[in-house]
Amino acid sequence: MTYSAKAAFRPPVSPPRSPRAAAAPLLAVAAAAALLLAPSPAAADEVEEALQSALAAWQAGDAALAKSEAEYALAKIAEADAGGLAAFLPPALPGWTRSEAQSQAAGAFAGGALIATADYAGPGGEQVGVMIAADGPIFMAMSAMFSNPAAMASMGTLTRLGPHRAVVSPDGEITAMIGRSALVQITGGAPDEVKLAHLQTMDLDGLAAR
Repeated sequence: MTYSAKAAFRPPVSPPRSPRAAAAPLLAVAAAAALLLAPSPAAADEVEEALQSALAAWQAGDAALAKSEAEYALAKIAEADAGGLAAFLPPALPGWTRSEAQSQAAGAFAGGALIATADYAGPGGEQVGVMIAADGPIFMAMSAMFSNPAAMASMGTLTRLGPHRAVVSPDGEITAMIGRSALVQITGGAPDEVKLAHLQTMDLDGLAAR
């Protein structure tokens, strides 16, 4: 009789997670996020209603509904956080106009990134677009590049605004790393110095501290 260690060994198999076990972390995360953020009253009402529905479903044993309601609450919390990000978009320069700010929580498609954007028009028809992105894969990818001086130099001309670093690409796009969780990109056909002026009017220290 031959002995096979491969045949004899049976690795332990973790039991599958029950729907209740899968939903429990979402309930905890959603509740904690709701306490940490201060959304608008309307958004807060929706979050509270979703959390109450999630808790009621959980207590009734309906884990699928509890998970769905908790995910909805998290999505509304992310929307509120993205709206707060829009407050850091720069004001219009003298003689310029700014479009209404747009914000969104990109969700799973973009790894949970928060995005805020606005477009600017100058008196001579110049166009500038500003985007702030935070808390997503785009930031992590750019953060790795900004931590590598050689990679930064290959992107374009380096510049600093206090403790914050920025790169002006050969085609005039400005990318700035702000703190540990935010990225600012400024594009458009306006001269580089005008785009830098938009960046300089932003509350970069406040954005870094958010």
